[in-house]
Amino acid sequence: MSLASNTGYALLRHPSAGWLSLLMVAGCHGPGPEVRAGASVVDITPDFEPYTDQNGNRRWDEGEPFDDQDGDAVPDSLWIGGFGLRQPTGIHDRLTCRTLALEIFGERFSFTAVDALGLSLERIDSARLLALAGDTSADLPPADRIIIASTHTHQAPDTVGVFGPSLTPGWDEAYLQRVESGIAESIRSAFGALQPAELLLAVVEADQGFVIDIDSPDIRDPLVNILQLRAPQHQVIATVVAVANHPEAAWAENTLLSADYPGVLRERLEQRFGGTALYFSSDLGLMQTPDRSEPSGFDRVDRIGRAYADAVIDSVQRADPIAAEKLRPSFAATRIPIPLQNVELYAGIVSGVVEGYGRSLYSSESPPCAGALACLDAPVAALRLGDELTLFTVPGEICPELVLGGIRLPDDYAGPYPDAPREEPLLSHVTTQRRMLLGLAQAEVGYLYPKCTHDPERHFSQGHGPGPDAAAAFNAGLGALLDALR
Repeated sequence: MSLASNTGYALLRHPSAGWLSLLMVAGCHGPGPEVRAGASVVDITPDFEPYTDQNGNRRWDEGEPFDDQDGDAVPDSLWIGGFGLRQPTGIHDRLTCRTLALEIFGERFSFTAVDALGLSLERIDSARLLALAGDTSADLPPADRIIIASTHTHQAPDTVGVFGPSLTPGWDEAYLQRVESGIAESIRSAFGALQPAELLLAVVEADQGFVIDIDSPDIRDPLVNILQLRAPQHQVIATVVAVANHPEAAWAENTLLSADYPGVLRERLEQRFGGTALYFSSDLGLMQTPDRSEPSGFDRVDRIGRAYADAVIDSVQRADPIAAEKLRPSFAATRIPIPLQNVELYAGIVSGVVEGYGRSLYSSESPPCAGALACLDAPVAALRLGDELTLFTVPGEICPELVLGGIRLPDDYAGPYPDAPREEPLLSHVTTQRRMLLGLAQAEVGYLYPKCTHDPERHFSQGHGPGPDAAAAFNAGLGALLDALR
């Protein structure tokens, strides 16, 4: 590793992670509060023409009545992301884009959570540039410190592309542009609302009755990690939670747009604390999903959202603010080359069915991409606050064992790599008291899973990721980035 600059910002070269952007804050600070925070919410619910699903097949068919608002005799609709072909018959609750603006010792960071199935690398880059192009751009952080993630709700429009009719993109450009605008507006508004703040951290174990692992082996991350910012007078500005559980409690029969259980969780936190609540998905890959005990549908959504919220509320009430002096920030960001080996995903990208990666693929005969169909640079970022917290991002759905450790073969394993080296867990590179993983952030590349578990014929969801060698390259690169902050 070589240091390219010895200023407050540095570029470091690492063989696993390319160029790292690194920030280290020195021990001095000018006048003013050490911590400031702001938050905002922007509605991104799409416009569409609801229909009556008379035959119950979850999509409009010729002859079914619909609300023809523009009088053109053609239903204007979208595809819902997840569970095959679905079109919305209505709205259960609004979809939003939520941003926490954070300033610590003069350094600014932005964290945005979007009620979306997933957003592509190029779409997020575009939204970030749109935010920075505004009149308030001087007040915003540098681009690599603007973190944008999807909640991964399966009851929102298909923003990835794979849930439309066969070989037809499921994404809608007009709606994606609306999402971009909402992200930019949310970021600007949050920084316009900065005020002095104090920060507290909490964590609670919440998995029994909340989440199940529907794939073998059964490995779950039970922790809900919590960050709260509040004014010195104890008025809450924002409550941030990271949960390892797919937002799909409404399940496949639903045709109403919804944030799923994160919407209930956020609403209950805001009712109790005030301020703005943000939900992020964490290590929910392959596959952490809501407990499907009765009740079903939105009764289940409500049960799980309320249960998570009550656990968070109890934990936060027992936490105390952390002295600002203990929160001096260190930040690093990079893009990690990962091999794309999945033929179907590659075909989806180059055909345009999968949105927002066509300009980002490239060829490389160097490791880790030698022999792969293409190489893709996966963006990551990490923020360390003293010895208190390491917050890091993952651009997809990562399996808990790649984070926590404990990799083992599935019970029914018959794949080709039983003796593949086990990837080093990410938490072996984290030395702070607390951690927070923001998944589906900066991109959505799909599932990242241990190579030794590769067996897509028996574990079909592995087909929704780059391939078996991606995790090793990714963990090595993110591990190097986390080490740079130690």
